[in-house]
Amino acid sequence: MSFLRLLQLPKFEEAITPEVAVEILDYCPLPSKVVEILKKAVSEPDPKQQEQAMIAQEGQKAEVRETHGKAAQAETSASLNEAKRILTMADAEVKRVQAMNEAIAGPQMPKEGEQGRPRPGAMFPRQQATDADFEDLLVPEPQSPEVPQLPVLPAASGGRPPSGMELLELLASQGRPN
Repeated sequence: MSFLRLLQLPKFEEAITPEVAVEILDYCPLPSKVVEILKKAVSEPDPKQQEQAMIAQEGQKAEVRETHGKAAQAETSASLNEAKRILTMADAEVKRVQAMNEAIAGPQMPKEGEQGRPRPGAMFPRQQATDADFEDLLVPEPQSPEVPQLPVLPAASGGRPPSGMELLELLASQGRPN
């Protein structure tokens, strides 16, 4: 099998880069002038290929920038929606607290001197109360309840409080049930 046929096999074709091809040319049975021309052709990059590679690279960079821009826009939109949601919740809470405060405060009396409204005393005029107004109320006289007398406990020997048995004996001696 010749060397050129070997290079055309699929496994070798992938492994041959321009640098490897230049090195292999030194071992080919070609005239030295042909080898020099081929080395020069392989080592000098094609300006059209370089330009196409740069255009492709710039296109990829533009796609990346566009993707980043869309992601940033989506994140900003999500943050805005979250802020709107929080603001709506805060407004609802403020309205709830205001309604609760109004319910607690009840209806407000009109201020004195406002046109078209009576002053507060005019709606419910005050009257002087007399004893005759309260004659029909029966209030029972306070009665003093009998307070039971507690037995006087003799001091036990040694300055200690009496034991349970001593208390039972004392109660029995005074004629009280245990």
